Amino acid sequence: MKILIFIETDVVVRHFIFSKAFEEINKNHDVVYVFPDGDKRLGSIKSYELDLDGCRRIRLNPCIERLKLWRIRFFVEKLRDKKDVSQSLIKQWRKDFRSGNSLYALIIYRFLGLPFIFKVFTKIVNFFISRTPNIFMKEILHREKPDLLIHPSVLEGNYIDDVIFYGNQFKKPVIVIMNSWDNPLTKRSVVNKDYFLLVWGKQTENHAIQYMGLRKEKVIKFGSAQFDIYNFDKSNKSKYFKNQYKFDLNTKTLLYAGSSKNSDEFSHLLLIDNAINSGLLPKINIIYRPHPWGKCGYKGERFKHYKFDNVIYDLKMKDYIFRDFNKDNSKYLPDLESTKYLLDNVDMVISPLSTILLEAMIFGKVPLCLMTEDEDQAEHFHMVKRSPHFSEILANKNVIVLNSKDGLINGIKKAHEKSNIEEIKLKLKKQSEFFISKFSKPFNIRLLKLVQEIYLGKIY
Repeated sequence: MKILIFIETDVVVRHFIFSKAFEEINKNHDVVYVFPDGDKRLGSIKSYELDLDGCRRIRLNPCIERLKLWRIRFFVEKLRDKKDVSQSLIKQWRKDFRSGNSLYALIIYRFLGLPFIFKVFTKIVNFFISRTPNIFMKEILHREKPDLLIHPSVLEGNYIDDVIFYGNQFKKPVIVIMNSWDNPLTKRSVVNKDYFLLVWGKQTENHAIQYMGLRKEKVIKFGSAQFDIYNFDKSNKSKYFKNQYKFDLNTKTLLYAGSSKNSDEFSHLLLIDNAINSGLLPKINIIYRPHPWGKCGYKGERFKHYKFDNVIYDLKMKDYIFRDFNKDNSKYLPDLESTKYLLDNVDMVISPLSTILLEAMIFGKVPLCLMTEDEDQAEHFHMVKRSPHFSEILANKNVIVLNSKDGLINGIKKAHEKSNIEEIKLKLKKQSEFFISKFSKPFNIRLLKLVQEIYLGKIY
């Protein structure tokens, strides 16, 4: 079988290439990779440096004119009133759109989304899309003659609409694989829905059906490629972790995992550090790991000039913490193994609304969700805090939710106590499966079986 795999972002490379998600199909089929080499979405990634098991790679730059049409259609559809989407969520989407666009654009897009107008608009934009073909993608499909197309994706970007559009036109099965927690809720292709979507678990299956409008049989709960290492890495390297940090093995360890939401991470850690020094908190090992593109939060440069008494920086991310973000604003993509060893060796994880809270649950570690309601500068946090993909984790009784940093110290005390209760650890592990389904076989082996079944028409 010949398979084309379309990859366009650096984070997808980390989560799918570095995790060996396609290793088995690379070995068993004729696989060709397609990259937009040089595009800013790939960051510092160069396709020719990647280990793709000897597979060929092709360059395909985005078709800008066609992409503009897809994006106009996407936003008009997203911002219009819909029966199956709550008004509060639509209002939030409109607010998010307004934060990066003019009021005039919002008014025009909402006008184009009115019931009768929308039908006319859709026909017109579809006409222009048909008159603006993606010539180079069509050439690749004609030349390579693939049997199946795969696109690991954040569900928006340069490739997704045309991969699905031309996959359907050429009558080839298309598999799209979600990359991030919020993808089925906030992003989606706007073309017809004749493709398979692999989602993390039950929550994102529900979101794909409700918000993306996909048929249930087209949505497949498949787990997460980047978290596969948490279940199937059997190495013993983890036991050497605390020795690297020279921690007291009898002392609890708290991971503060930063987010991309511009929260005041420095002031949070300063408060915790002072509380340990004053005796308000027991002695705790603290590790700070910033978000890979969060720039250490609000005024993150303070981390470079202050020495904490009880906080140690993640050894893998020290260079990032001491970076001059005015000169280098690129992402740092920590290897998946180091994240596993980190989570395996801590007892509690605190973060301002980040996917790492789900990862903590997978390991049975007590999650503390810091809702920085009192920080006006954390604009991204305020944009997403009411998003439905956070609702179930915020309602979980085993997740400690803090509405401001005023409750930080008491919250950590509570987490310290909970981390001693084995029953809570087991519950957290089980509850994580609502978000990320667990399987007995690795992602790459299951994907090999799935593509064969789809190709043979056993799944349709």
